Amino acid sequence: MNVHRVAKDKKEAVRMAIMAGIDISMTPNDFEFTKLLIELVKEGTIPESRLDLSVRRILKLKQDLGLFYQTSYDKSYYSLFGSEEHAQASYDVAAECLTLLKNKKNVLPVSKNEKIFVCGPAANSLNLLNGAWTHTWQGIDTTYNTKGKQTILAALQSNSSNISYAKGVAIDSVENIKQCVKQAKQADKIVIAIGETPCTEIPGNINDLTLTAPQLGLINELSTLNKPIILVCNFNRPRIINSVVEKVDAILYAYLSGDEGGRAIADCIYGKVNPSGKLPFTYPRHVNSFVHYDRKFSEDQDVDFSANAYRPQFDFGFGLSYTDFAYSNIKLSDTTLGKTEKITLSVVVKNTGTTTGKEVVQLYYADLVASITPSVKKLMAYEKIKLVPGETKTISFDIRKEDFSFINKKLKRITESGEIELMLHGQKKKIYVE
Repeated sequence: MNVHRVAKDKKEAVRMAIMAGIDISMTPNDFEFTKLLIELVKEGTIPESRLDLSVRRILKLKQDLGLFYQTSYDKSYYSLFGSEEHAQASYDVAAECLTLLKNKKNVLPVSKNEKIFVCGPAANSLNLLNGAWTHTWQGIDTTYNTKGKQTILAALQSNSSNISYAKGVAIDSVENIKQCVKQAKQADKIVIAIGETPCTEIPGNINDLTLTAPQLGLINELSTLNKPIILVCNFNRPRIINSVVEKVDAILYAYLSGDEGGRAIADCIYGKVNPSGKLPFTYPRHVNSFVHYDRKFSEDQDVDFSANAYRPQFDFGFGLSYTDFAYSNIKLSDTTLGKTEKITLSVVVKNTGTTTGKEVVQLYYADLVASITPSVKKLMAYEKIKLVPGETKTISFDIRKEDFSFINKKLKRITESGEIELMLHGQKKKIYVE
């Protein structure tokens, strides 16, 4: 009624909704929908048969879910709820996701002997690690935070006694930057934990992806001290940090890592966790720079008609490690797909560094010519492996014709014959699809 403006009042809106096929009104704190529905049925505006249909569908759903046979379960069914096993699983997931985007001169990991100054709005907040739809709808209320869980600051302090702290700024306001500068001067390295206010749905809408001015100000001010800066990003979405990327030495993207995120982040900073996450999105360099990795060749055209439009801050699938990996000996079992059901691509990956680490081996492809303009590249397969220093593994991917299928002009899924370029860690191989 008030938003869509297709009904003259709430009663008319209820009638339209029910007759359109809605079975359930999810408004737990407002019963006006129910009251108006009863009035409409009594008036004969909505037939009882229409309600019977909804009741039948709802009962069928409950039957399919087994709710008529087991309406509730004893707490023994949830013996692991809130357990150490679940906490460990949460920690493991957070650790696997941490994505290292920059590590100039191997500023990370830090040693326990180094004096670390910690600041930023996300440094001492569980809410900024959890986000919305966790403990509460918008995730702002601290009342329901899990007791005993560590913030980034608390977890860092658990690793070392050489930790000092001052918040510096909140998300949208300045608190004590001068105090930060004073304390940071005494430190060997600086950790700035930035974030954004937990939010979801319409309250989460923003007009500008740029990191808030107080946080940018804090980074800019501390960068004048010429101390190594480690930026820890705790975001609902990629906020624009282009103006400060060159002013920091390391960038650890932590997403919303949850109650165990503080521990995982701290362990990563101290080297107990070797980051192995890869970006699941294209990180924009500018506010309106939304050209994705899976793009058409025409999307590479910039204002000068040259092919430089795709310039993300960080590419899809990007992520560094505390060790190094070398790719070699890429082989194809065949170069023509059609004579055989599949082609197998194999590659040898070696850990050439000094630290055990995990690598995500990513295989991309480009259809060089197609009846529907093809993508510059598309991810077709990946596998995450763990290697100790000096260890090698051979990874294989099976490639089939359907891997290159797409929807054509007649809205049919097809695979066309032609050349395909396979891309793996900067190396390319061509095959032909018959």
